[in-house]
Amino acid sequence: MAMIKAIINPVTPFQQNAPILFCEKSKKCAFVDPGGDIDILLEV
Repeated sequence: MAMIKAIINPVTPFQQNAPILFCEKSKKCAFVDPGGDIDILLEV
């Protein structure tokens, strides 16, 4: 059974949380409300 995990990253000057949900088995992920700093999240 695959586990879904989350990484929480602060983005924007207001340090808003932008969660990344991912599956350890498939290595697929989804950004949840990434705000305007997608470049920061893509580096994770």
